[in-house]
Amino acid sequence: MARSTPTSTWATWGTHSDDNQATVEELLLKPAREWPAGAFAVAGTRCPDAGAWPANALHIEHLPPGAHRHFYNAQRYTLSVARRETIRAGWSPDIRRGE
Repeated sequence: MARSTPTSTWATWGTHSDDNQATVEELLLKPAREWPAGAFAVAGTRCPDAGAWPANALHIEHLPPGAHRHFYNAQRYTLSVARRETIRAGWSPDIRRGE
């Protein structure tokens, strides 16, 4: 990872897709725009152009396995974003819970 992960108030991690981007926008990027003093982070591939994101929202393209624990420990809250089909199916355990 080129930069170290800053301490974040809200963060999420995972492979993003068109069907979960609206949730990331509503629950992470919109609050980042409304709270410029907050620190936000999104880690994962296939994110839309981070250049259009607020300055306080860091995008990390690739988070190597050895950095997962540090990433989770550096944030106050984790936003776990599920895909539409997972939400429709009901409760689904987060595969990252054991990390």
